[in-house]
Amino acid sequence: MAYSGIEIGDDTMIGEFSAIYDCNHHAVDEEHPTKYAPVRIGTNVWLARNVTVLPGSTIGDHTVVAAGSVVQGELPPRVLAVGNPARPVKDLQVSDGWERQGRPGRIARSQSMMSTTKESRP
Repeated sequence: MAYSGIEIGDDTMIGEFSAIYDCNHHAVDEEHPTKYAPVRIGTNVWLARNVTVLPGSTIGDHTVVAAGSVVQGELPPRVLAVGNPARPVKDLQVSDGWERQGRPGRIARSQSMMSTTKESRP
């Protein structure tokens, strides 16, 4: 459930076990109340496996967030970001109209081909 708002751009891929939060769900103590803040994920973004996006984060268009990273704050467009907290480590050369490979339909075809190959073995 989104409390404050989660916006995800077109052609974005989200890896398994990833989590996107717009609320930290409860106060830690009196000085740290519950935080509610919208999350914005741009177009053609790839959140790899087990990425966590915290409340108030913004991820720019065409950005890739490496597996296991934690996004807190803002990541610019067209970067590879890694770590906890996620930080840009490489600029990416991506045109506005380009889409990443590995969309769900393509993955399904690959898996289908793999299972056919396994079944054809003696």
